[in-house]
Parts: sequence; C-alpha cells; structure tokens
Amino acid sequence: MGLAVRFTGRQLQMALAILADTAILVIYLLWRPQEDHLETFFMIAAMMGLADGIWMVQMNSLVACLFQQNTESALAVKATWSSLVLASAFIMATFLCPRPRIVVALVFAGVGACCYIMLEVWEKHTPVTEHRLGNKKGVSYRACDDSCSSN
Repeated sequence: MGLAVRFTGRQLQMALAILADTAILVIYLLWRPQEDHLETFFMIAAMMGLADGIWMVQMNSLVACLFQQNTESALAVKATWSSLVLASAFIMATFLCPRPRIVVALVFAGVGACCYIMLEVWEKHTPVTEHRLGNKKGVSYRACDDSCSSN
C-alpha cells in the first residue's frame, strides 16, 4: 500500500477504501447468500481485505503524522478505541439481527468518512506554521506527507 500511495496519493487510497467499505455493506444489505454463490462470497472477502488494509495503513500513518511528538501514546489510544469498537460490535451482535447491525455500520462508516474529509479540508486551509494537535514544532500534516509516505 505504501508504494501505491506514492503514485496515487493518500486521498485516492482513502476514497477507494471508503467506496469498497460502502459497497460491501450495501452488498450485505441486498445479497441473499445461496450455495451456488460461492464466488460472490470470496469477492466480498477480497474487497474487505483490500479496504481493511488501506484503512489500517493509512490511519496508522495519519495518527503518526498528526501526533509526531506523542506517536506512541496516540497509537495506543487509537488501538484502545479500535478494541472498544470491536467489543461493542460483539456485544451488539447478541442483541440485534444482521440487518440493523449493517445499517449501524453504514452510519458509522459515513460519519468516519465525513470526519476524514473534514480533516483533509481543515488541513488544506490551515497555515503550515500553526501549532496543532499536540505538535509542538508546528509541522503540519501536509508537511509530513512526503516523509510519511516515503517509509
């Protein structure tokens, strides 16, 4: 994924992940599994793997770029929230049928996509010299793009 980001850019990678996640959830809402649809099952699994790979790599690099002074603690907080979301999904699975869970996932995916877009817009319109998000040296997310995408 890191090599692809150099050529396509982070925004295109994230758009691909958002579209793949949305497509998967819509397929889950519309598709009725049958025994002879085995290839559809594997196609969905491949799309989920692609989207998850992009999300994990890009979100970890995003956190590392935004919180350069406190990278370890920021990644720990991200991991804590990820674990909390996973635990709540397992708890929700005991109380809700699949269809409402898919709708909840769609809502949270939409909120996450909107927040990511707001971050990109905010970062584009914020002067590079401003200090932000605990970054004491004033290095912006944009300035970090070249150094983070080259890793």
